Amino acid sequence: MFWQEEEEKKAEQAPVVDVLFQLQCRAVPLDHAAELSAEICRALPWFEQEPQAALHLIYGAASQNGWERPDEEQGEILLSRRSRLELRVPRERLDDVQALAGQQLQIGGREMRIGKAHEREINPYAVVFSRHVPGEEAESEEQFLQRMVAALAEMDVPVKKALCGKTEFVQGPSGPIFTRRLMLADLKPDESIRVQTHGLGDWQKLGLGVFVPHKGIASINT
Repeated sequence: MFWQEEEEKKAEQAPVVDVLFQLQCRAVPLDHAAELSAEICRALPWFEQEPQAALHLIYGAASQNGWERPDEEQGEILLSRRSRLELRVPRERLDDVQALAGQQLQIGGREMRIGKAHEREINPYAVVFSRHVPGEEAESEEQFLQRMVAALAEMDVPVKKALCGKTEFVQGPSGPIFTRRLMLADLKPDESIRVQTHGLGDWQKLGLGVFVPHKGIASINT
């Protein structure tokens, strides 16, 4: 008898890294994408033109690693000392992004003071999700999934399992952008790295189409 198991390949080191900055700010608006992105681009002029740079939107402590976003009070997200401002940047920009430390941003009429930063490697989990993937309001969930599957195939990521979640509008520079939650499962390590490196859509500087790892799919509610 001849029996050969497929060898599990380890993912190569990701070309991008998440950089988490300490911050001092009591609260940010629920819909802070456009304002925060503009402030980041003002503080880091190269950020807007860097293809692999992305912004992570800020979420409350209870929803930091969750699929669903809990309701917040009075249209604001209350921040704690553990809250962080998180950017995803190419490794060659790690020195450049440190210029953000010590700066003051204006978000929702509040001052946000940026503190020290630390790096976090991209984790090649088999399950990744994005809370806001740009879509078209008129298209069905099936049409949306077909487009996403095609886009992922172009980056050599064959989709085995994909799950849509809630829809939501995010305010962009020129008006609201329709988005859907999207989770991908059963990814190989190198596929997970590619999805998190490239994301989906053209609005990653607004935090849209940016994927983060998730430990499992069993507890997800849509």
